[in-house]
This record gives sequence, structure tokens and C-alpha cells, in this order.
Amino acid sequence: MEVFQQPILHVEARVKNNRDGIIIRTDLPRTGNILLWYECLLGEKLQTVTNNKSEGLSDSHAQVIDSVVVAECSGEDMESGAYRLQQVELDVQAYQLRAAFEQESSQQTQPLEESMDSKDEDSKARVLNLPSRELDGLWESKFFGESGKLVSKTFENIESMLEEEEDTFFCVIIDEIETLAARRERALGGNEPFDAVRAVNALLTGLDRLKTHANVVVICTSNLVTALLIYIAIAQDQAFLDRVDIKQFIPYLSKRAIYGIYKECLEELSRCGIIEGTSFDIVQVNPENPQTALQYVEQATETLLLPTFDEMLLNYQMFPDAVPKQLGDAALESMRASSSAAGAESASSPFHLTVTASVATAVAVGSAAYLYGQEAFASTPAEEGLHPTNYPWEHAKWNKTFDHAALRRGFQVYREVCASCHSLTRVPWRSFVGVMHTVDEMKAMAEENEYDTEPNDQGEIEKRPGKLSDYIPAPYKNEEAARAANGGALPPDLSLIVKGRHGGCNYIFSLLTGYPDEPPAGATVQEGMNFNPYFPGTAIAMGRVLFDGVVEYEDGTPATTSQMAKDVVEFLNWAAEPEMDDRKKMGVKAIALLTGLFAVSVWVKRYKWSPIKTRKIVYSPPVSRR
Repeated sequence: MEVFQQPILHVEARVKNNRDGIIIRTDLPRTGNILLWYECLLGEKLQTVTNNKSEGLSDSHAQVIDSVVVAECSGEDMESGAYRLQQVELDVQAYQLRAAFEQESSQQTQPLEESMDSKDEDSKARVLNLPSRELDGLWESKFFGESGKLVSKTFENIESMLEEEEDTFFCVIIDEIETLAARRERALGGNEPFDAVRAVNALLTGLDRLKTHANVVVICTSNLVTALLIYIAIAQDQAFLDRVDIKQFIPYLSKRAIYGIYKECLEELSRCGIIEGTSFDIVQVNPENPQTALQYVEQATETLLLPTFDEMLLNYQMFPDAVPKQLGDAALESMRASSSAAGAESASSPFHLTVTASVATAVAVGSAAYLYGQEAFASTPAEEGLHPTNYPWEHAKWNKTFDHAALRRGFQVYREVCASCHSLTRVPWRSFVGVMHTVDEMKAMAEENEYDTEPNDQGEIEKRPGKLSDYIPAPYKNEEAARAANGGALPPDLSLIVKGRHGGCNYIFSLLTGYPDEPPAGATVQEGMNFNPYFPGTAIAMGRVLFDGVVEYEDGTPATTSQMAKDVVEFLNWAAEPEMDDRKKMGVKAIALLTGLFAVSVWVKRYKWSPIKTRKIVYSPPVSRR
């Protein structure tokens, strides 16, 4: 539906100066005398010309007004070139001319020192406070500048180029469209000089003329979402909306897109000979032995060859000095910088849009807080690994303890499967006594290992069987031996592994049971590595170690993969927090004791201390007898 925009009659009213010192408010003519003058003209035709000056006003309208000037009537062009005053919206700008004696009095109020300093300059310069009576008539308008004319001249030049070169496609780009939309909104509300409206009206007129040409397209851009929609929420101003054909929001680029742009630009610079060509790769230290560690290498080539985004995530994350890794970090910083720059939007947005954004933010934060316990992670496994499932561990409840039968089975899985590579150096043999094994059982296990004795009188160190006070020995003598036996990878110590990994028991259980038979389609795994979606980077040096029946439990429990994973995870949780059972028992005792003490304190306050606190001692003086 076509919306008719009411024309605006811009009127300048010059208010009289009262030399007796009585101040005449400039808003009184705007609401009083000008409206009376306007009502007298209703029914007449007003030609669309500027500087229509009404001198010699009648006595009823000339009480405080010297003259009225019709500066402009803005709106759609009429075929007759005239408007009916009933169809025109009135806009009044009232002003007063300053007389010479007012300026002299203002100058006399200056400090004595300033007047002495400026005495020598009086013959060379004069200070006039505008608008001045002495300068009246030198300009056509006191409030309108040349902005509208400059905009019109610019579009005239564009139209002339379009007519001269009809076979050439032109693109007109108007950047920061929010400045025009905001000024128009404020001007229509009476908060902006109408010079801004003249410029915007000239722009809209120029856009309408460009629509008659088929070889031009106009693009308005903005970094503010509300301005990009061209203030669609402003219901009273349809001028912009009527001229919009397509509104497209382009969100901030992702890390993958920014990395792709960097990659294409650098490779193009290399093809042009501006930068040297280099190729990057990850190779084995010893190609003949697939168990050796990986190393990052650079080779000189004719052109620069950078890996794709997925290859960079899979292969180069463990090498911080690698060029692809640094390029990925730069893309991440660019993405963060672009997203943080949107914080300035609220400063220039209208009030109702700011309130809307604030309410939307509050709703989003509340929804996220409500759904936090049931959120489904959809992150890329190559970046930080697939998030593990949240399993209902029984021992994690506040009133539950460890399953000691499961702890015994988990320790058996560790000894027979995990102890060949992973250490448990922070756990002594004595901590198992009374929890999952007897004293004799743990002494026998400790004596199976040999420990160094203290140096004897000759300084020699001998071997002795283990004791309950010793700690569980590591499978390797040092870190270098561990790396050499595992292809450059260092098996972590499992003493605090549950507390040292994000996700705790859920992560360890998902990692042990998350090995697929074959990698999924599209996933690439290096030689000597294994695919596991729960491990950051999805490539892990440790292969699958838990298979059905690999351990024969003493109590006859079926040794399935999930059962063994569950038992060993609970055992590792006990190894990281062996005091949990005692802590929970102490917590229950403390709650029971503090509950009783709280009840006693409430009774004492109510029946013992409250009367003492609230009592009053009133002194009644004796009454004398007469």
C-alpha cells in the first residue's frame, strides 16, 4: 500500500527585539502568532518557491513578529506545482536579531584584564554575536546550508554519467546509512536542524531518479544491524522503506572463513612473486619407524602452499611455531575482534531498539541458564573433542559412597591392562588396606616390586622388596624411556587424571569406550595414530585397550568393555580423592549436629533472649502530696 508523505512547510519567523530589556521567548511566536497567520492563509494556494517573505503583517499577527519567511516546502512534487495549506505540516524556526547595544553590553561584562588586552585589537576586529541586526539580509537563510545542494549536484553528476555511458554498469555505495536514518528521525521529531532533512530529502529524490536507469544499482551499508534494516521499526517514516528492494544481513565471518581469506590472499601474493614460496608438512622423525615422534618441516617451493582449515586443525595444533597454526590463531583473533566491535551499536541505536535488545539479551541468558543442564553440545570434534555424555555416577551423589567391589575390580583392570604404560606414583600400597584389599594381599603385591635401599657404608645401593609404605612404581625409569617406548607420546600419570581432565569420570569413560571399528567417512588419521572423537583433535596415540573378556574378574562379574571401563574409572576417581567417603560421613554428622544447634539457638532467642532485648525500664517519679 502506497503511503503518502505529508509535505512540510519550513517557515522562519523573526521575533522583534524589545529595547526596554523585556525578553520575548522565541517559542511563543511558534505556538501563537505563526499559527494565527497560518490559519488566515488556509484555503489559499502556496507556490513551491523559496524566500516567500511576508512583510507588513497585520496588527493581530505583528505583536512580536517582524517578518515571516517561507523558506521551503519539502515533499513530493505536485503536477500543479502548488499545495493546499490544509495538506501541509507547519515547521517554524523562530529567531531574534541581536542589536549593537546588546553586543556592547556583553563585551563590557568581560573582566578588566581581558578588556585591557583587547583594547589594541578593537581597531582591527569586531566581535558580533549571530544572528546580528547589522548583518541582516546578507544571507538568504539563517538555518539552511548547502548540504542539500551538494547532494543534488552529486546525483546530477551520476545521472549525466549514466546517460552518457548507457552500456556501463554503475554501482553507487552509501556507507554508514545509519547516520542519515538517525538524523531524519531526530529532525522529524524537532530535535535536529532542518538542514539535515534537506540533505536527506535530496538523497531520496536522487535515489528516485536513479530508478529510471537500468544500468545502476544502489547499495547501502552499515555495521549496525538496526541501521542495516534501515530502521524498520520507525513506523512514522516510510521514506526509506519504500525505496528498499532487498535487505540482506551478512553476519560476522567464522574462523574457517577468515582462515580461507588469509590463505587465498597469501597464496596470491606468492604467485605474484611478492613473497617467497614455501610448503609445510608434518613428518616422522624416522620415516622407517612409524613409532617415532612427529616433527614440523618447511620446504622451499615455487609458490606458497598452505594447508586447508581442516588439515591445519588436525595436524598442526601441537606445533605452536608452525605457520599454519599461527595463521589459524590470527583468524581466531580477527573473529574475536570483529565480534567485540559490535558493542558500540547500543550507543547509536534508538531508545526503543536498545530496550528491545536488552530484553532479548535477558531472555537469551535466562533460557541458557534454564537449559544448561540439558544442553546438547554441537562443537567441532577437531577443535576440542566431542563432549562426553553425563552419566549418573552413583558415588557422585552427596549421600552415596564408592562401590568397594567396583574399586577392587577397577584396580585389577589397572594392574592387568593399564599399568604397562601408565603410572600411579601418588598412591601408596597402604591406602588399599581396608578399602578393597587385606593387609596380607597388599604386602604380597608390594613385595613383587623391588625398591632401592639407602646407601650402605660403602656407598652402594642395593635392592629390597616393597613395603606397604612404598608408592606404586612407574613402568618406566624416566620420561625419555616412556616416550621412546610409545612413539614419542608420553603416557600421563593416572593418580589425578579424573581431577585433571575436564569432564572427569564422564570423559575417561567416553574415551575408553569411544573407539570405533573404522574412522567415519571424511576423517583422516595419521599413521600410528588412532581415531577417537572424544579426544581433542580426534587423533590419539593410545589404541583401544579394553575388549570383552580381556580380564577375568575374581567375583565372576562379566568383563564387558563398558563394565571394565566403569570399574577402572571409579577406581581412578578413588585414587584422586581417597578421602571422599570419610568426608561425606563427616558432612552428614556435621549437618545433624548443626541442625540441632540451630534449633536450640532459635528456642533460646525466642524464649530467653527476646524478652531481655525487648523489655523497657520506665521511671515513674513519685507524685508529691499536696
